[in-house]
Amino acid sequence: MGVERIDEPGLRSLRTTRELLQGMVLTIEPGIYFIDMLLDQALADPAQACFINSDVLARFRGFGGVRIEDDIAVTANGMELLTCVPRTVEEIEAFMAEGTGSSKQFGLLPEQTA
Repeated sequence: MGVERIDEPGLRSLRTTRELLQGMVLTIEPGIYFIDMLLDQALADPAQACFINSDVLARFRGFGGVRIEDDIAVTANGMELLTCVPRTVEEIEAFMAEGTGSSKQFGLLPEQTA
């Protein structure tokens, strides 16, 4: 049983309207993408451009984007994060510096580090 989708920017694209029940497992996929065509449209619209720092944005043009996928289990008291990957700058830098040997620290299998 779902609820009606909200037709507002930022909310209309949510992928689930189902009631979350204990025992369900979901993948959460936050991301940010720097798509020149969409950025140019936003910068040309004063209602959107006022929220964009063009100088900072210029540093990220051509970068592409990044997405972090997390798997969570719905529990009686909230959720449990099932994904075990480096998250902080320090963890990521240590992981990269140590190579695949550091995968054990995060519970990754060798094929997941390739």
